Amino acid sequence: PSQTRWAAVQGDFITDNDDAVAVINVEGATPAAAVTVSTPLTTGTSLVGTGTTSNGVRRDVQFSASGVAFLGDFATDGVTELFYGDLSGASPGATQTVNGALVLDGDVQDFLMSPDGSRIAYVADETTDAINELYVVDITGGTVGAPQRVNAALSGSSDVTNDDYYWSPDSRFLAYLADPVASGPEEPVLVGMGDGTPTGNQVNPPLSRPPSSRD
Repeated sequence: PSQTRWAAVQGDFITDNDDAVAVINVEGATPAAAVTVSTPLTTGTSLVGTGTTSNGVRRDVQFSASGVAFLGDFATDGVTELFYGDLSGASPGATQTVNGALVLDGDVQDFLMSPDGSRIAYVADETTDAINELYVVDITGGTVGAPQRVNAALSGSSDVTNDDYYWSPDSRFLAYLADPVASGPEEPVLVGMGDGTPTGNQVNPPLSRPPSSRD
């Protein structure tokens, strides 16, 4: 569900050349003062833009009915992480880090909030540098849960495609592309969220043709 109480702005409005993210309550007749949610700031920080989804939703800052999520190197300069701020109250709650601890040179590449606002999916080389995997985090009630890896075990240099994953309209399923075998073709996987550990099922039958991109 969308929200209409808050708007987000980003820019170097606090320190020159250091990007920040702020939210503004626009519910009243006059917009309230901007509240910075991208704290703590480190020198040289920036909001990381990841482009748009196929339906035009910006992925660098996303709202749910009760919160806002964004990417940036706001905690450690040069390390892109995913952050979430609860907006269910009269004023923004404390900003929380969504991703788990990152391996050296690891970064969050992309993220997508579920349509019902209960979860965030993100792609990161969190465990192994340069190997992207897909994670889901529960944000019900404004509290960030522990990340759960949803892709199956990967082989060698295989990984999850960092911008080809989509929530179902009812938020019960998450579909993604991955090449589960090194140098193999990318294959679609459908993950059911359920109430416990997410369970994935490969959509297509085993492929026997030569590897090619996005079969």
